[in-house]
Amino acid sequence: MAQVISTFAIAIGFVIMLISTVQSCLIVRRNRQETYGEFRNNPWLDVICLCLMFLFDVGYIVGFLHVLTPDLPAIYHFVSFIFFFGAVYVFLIIRWQTRMLVQLRGKSMEVMKAFVSAIEMKDYYTKGHSQHVYDITALFLDELESFESYPINRPKLLDAALLHDIGKISIADIVLNKSGTLSEEEWAIIKEHPQKGKIMLDDTCFQEIGDWVLYHHERVDGTGYYGLPGDRIPLESRIISIADTYSALCTNRVYRDALSHEDSLAIMQEVAGAQLDKKLFACFRRIDAAALKRVLPTDADASPQE
Repeated sequence: MAQVISTFAIAIGFVIMLISTVQSCLIVRRNRQETYGEFRNNPWLDVICLCLMFLFDVGYIVGFLHVLTPDLPAIYHFVSFIFFFGAVYVFLIIRWQTRMLVQLRGKSMEVMKAFVSAIEMKDYYTKGHSQHVYDITALFLDELESFESYPINRPKLLDAALLHDIGKISIADIVLNKSGTLSEEEWAIIKEHPQKGKIMLDDTCFQEIGDWVLYHHERVDGTGYYGLPGDRIPLESRIISIADTYSALCTNRVYRDALSHEDSLAIMQEVAGAQLDKKLFACFRRIDAAALKRVLPTDADASPQE
């Protein structure tokens, strides 16, 4: 009877440890994708922990085979329960790590939402725009997945999409909220917002996405805000640029009403290859129109500025 219980304890312990190993691998991957700077684990520590987890798995297999031996000494029955409760302990630790990672991600989102709220408090016409670009980018990534074998970090790209206009916080209200035509000096001030956004992000843990925000108004023909040629514009910036352009076209503006989905795509097609990345736009066109309609800002007066 004792041998049956020991065998059962080792077997269940192995299953629990195997589940913990898989969850640990997922945590390592998620940690590398979602966390920033000092909050990210040491990669060598991750490797060591995973190796130890696999060794434990092997140990459970050896232990399981050993408890099947006839006339097993009593001490091994005690050890089998240690193995079982050890697996439970590791499983609970992994669950705690997962919960902490979710909470850390939640805190990061709260900070970003606060930044976006600050922008919207300065400029009524940007209300809903940042979230809209975020939602469009999420749909775009579902369609895109990867581009020319370039690995895309989905969580961080979505963070950049949400914060792409953060630099507008530094622009004077009289310029940001001007309803008439901007002067050359005022337009030059507006064009500084990507650079101001990068400066702001460089002072935070979000500095990794600073360049994506900096170059989201670049054009592939090299005539964008900072004249960066297309082959040097980060892929992430080119993705945000398409989402930003679509959001600007299909929502109300100070000087015009929102355009239809079809008209927005037609205008974007005209500038594909000059303003927008032509290959990326071809992927963007495949997004279901109904899905794009569902993520439109609910406030009919939300009119994002470019």
